[in-house]
Amino acid sequence: MKKKIQDLINAKFQYEKPLPEFSEERLELKVLTEETYTGSFLVRSANGIPIRGIVHTSNPRMKSLTREFEGKEASIKFQFDSVGLAEGDIQKGEFHLICDGGEYSLSFTVSIVGFYPETSVGRIQNLLEFSSLAKVSYEEAFRMFCAPFFFNIIEKSEKKEQIRYYGLSKGHKTMQDLEEFLIGIGKKKRVVFQIQDYEKTYHINGDEKIAICLKREGWGYLEVHISSDSPAIIPEKPKITTADFIGTHEECTFLIRADALHGGKNYVRLTFESINQRESCEICIQKTKKQYDKERREKKRLLAELTEWYLSFRMKKTVTGVWSKESCIRLERLRELEPENDWYVLYQAQALMVNKQRQEAEWLLDGFRRGNREKDNALWAYYLYLCTLQETEDFYIAKMVKQIQEIYYKNQEDMRLFQIMLFVDSKMNHSKSHKLEALEETYRKGVHSPLLYM
Repeated sequence: MKKKIQDLINAKFQYEKPLPEFSEERLELKVLTEETYTGSFLVRSANGIPIRGIVHTSNPRMKSLTREFEGKEASIKFQFDSVGLAEGDIQKGEFHLICDGGEYSLSFTVSIVGFYPETSVGRIQNLLEFSSLAKVSYEEAFRMFCAPFFFNIIEKSEKKEQIRYYGLSKGHKTMQDLEEFLIGIGKKKRVVFQIQDYEKTYHINGDEKIAICLKREGWGYLEVHISSDSPAIIPEKPKITTADFIGTHEECTFLIRADALHGGKNYVRLTFESINQRESCEICIQKTKKQYDKERREKKRLLAELTEWYLSFRMKKTVTGVWSKESCIRLERLRELEPENDWYVLYQAQALMVNKQRQEAEWLLDGFRRGNREKDNALWAYYLYLCTLQETEDFYIAKMVKQIQEIYYKNQEDMRLFQIMLFVDSKMNHSKSHKLEALEETYRKGVHSPLLYM
């Protein structure tokens, strides 16, 4: 005791140092390619004296998540990044622990290995085995194609295959990307299709469904987009894929809308298009006589009702709002029966315009102007007349009236042009006698429309 006290007086101190030891003599790790691996090891004091220290590593790919530690036992967590390394690569280094017991090192070796998944046809280790899987189960092959470990099965010598995969795997992967990859590396032929025998003429008695059969040749992914050049026939599915085919065949169903057909023969082109193939067929659709007669009677009735409502409105027996509403109802149906007849579009625009629904009227007139190509007939003259009802500048009104007159003088036998002239011709508008003479002459030509009497 006296000796210890004397040592303290003479500033002689003795410290017992901790003796660190590792849970592993050396770390041997196997890490998958393109993986971030996380692990840990233990540092403990062999003599029970608490240890305090810091940790760092000699390899930039190995990161110590535990930078400092203290106590009789500590867990040192680490993380290794294998992104960019290939199968067979080896990384070495050391963990350096600097503590109050001295400086210690723990060596590590990391071997990069590839992941080869087990599938329904066994373990897949190369592209040949992968193409065999795709032939048996395309969906399973697609899931593997989208997985981050897919690159493992492409060998280092297969540079073109690596480049193709990198190009196709950018962004959201699709079945079509897998198809293009397999074709590009020469493991399969492209899937094609053909239109099977179909009826070229259909006689319908109302809305009906028809089917056209496609035959697929080859295995793999096929995506076909279906379209029609007529609103009268609509594909039930605008797109079909391999999953829709029963075996090698698939029936594409179309809905024929009778109200969108005109009288006589309706020729429609149906188009089937994949990423590299385009096939089409033309069919003819005719209404049966029963359906045609039914629609013809309905059209005559609607036109008669339109005339009655117009006369009632002009003779002030019906208010504007009621006349406009009833007329638009009938004109909508007439446009369904005869979608190619633009007169109904302009009639409806006038009914809306008179009822001060200017915006709706302008939409119809704009649509007519964009679709109309002939500018020297009665239909265009009627459009110009409706424009004069909207225009406020006298100069432009006079210019449009002049165009109407020029069209009328070339087609004076057209009753519709004569009716328009009754409203825009200044001579007839300023002289009742001239207007009466014009009406009388038209009547003698054989035109006995009730509109003349009105």
